[in-house]
Amino acid sequence: MNKNFIDFILKRPHFVFSLILSLTLLGVIGLFNIKQKLFPDANRPQIAVVIVERGASAKDLAENVAIPVEKQLYTLDKVRKVSSRIKDEVAVISVEFDYGKDIGEAATDVQNEINKIKSLLPKDIKEPQIYKITDATQPVLVISVSAKDNDIPLADLRQFVENKIKDELLKLPDVANVDVFGGYKKSVLILVDRDRLNKYGLSLSQVLVKIQQTNRDIPISLVINSKNEFLIKSLNKGKS
Repeated sequence: MNKNFIDFILKRPHFVFSLILSLTLLGVIGLFNIKQKLFPDANRPQIAVVIVERGASAKDLAENVAIPVEKQLYTLDKVRKVSSRIKDEVAVISVEFDYGKDIGEAATDVQNEINKIKSLLPKDIKEPQIYKITDATQPVLVISVSAKDNDIPLADLRQFVENKIKDELLKLPDVANVDVFGGYKKSVLILVDRDRLNKYGLSLSQVLVKIQQTNRDIPISLVINSKNEFLIKSLNKGKS
């Protein structure tokens, strides 16, 4: 049989050439159409929910936040495991799905379930944050920062982490990104006196426009050396 097959190939060189060419073309087409990722997803799809409640103990967060959220998330399709990590003021609930569950669909499903029970959770919690955990985004190191004896407001502590610790970590050669969560962001509440607005003939929209015009970073100078240019500016801009 092998001899007949070899004779068949030798007598039909054009057929063999066409077959090899076809297989080569299919290989090239497949190479350019195969999805490529720098970090292929080898683990099961996983979603993390971060919930912060200022002043809450780990026990309170476990009873009032983590347990209700876990029970709700277990009702989702293709959920393999739900677990929680809890510290004072912060609860992190992780949801692991079976293979085949789209990570985007999983995040949407988790968000929908959180919205369903949000009214049952403590009123003082911050807006729950949803994170997609993949091989590319999974953190290598999680650092918890707290003040001794809780003598520093959470807003000041977060600002210190963002302005000092985060910048120093980003300077390290092997650090690609640093995310900060928890604490509070400082804000300014502007109360407008409607009687005084009427007195000066102003509207709320005019006040808003003026605030937007003055709320900006101010360039101070440009430093140039033989290799680089550095723009020095005053960081006055706030975010609403």
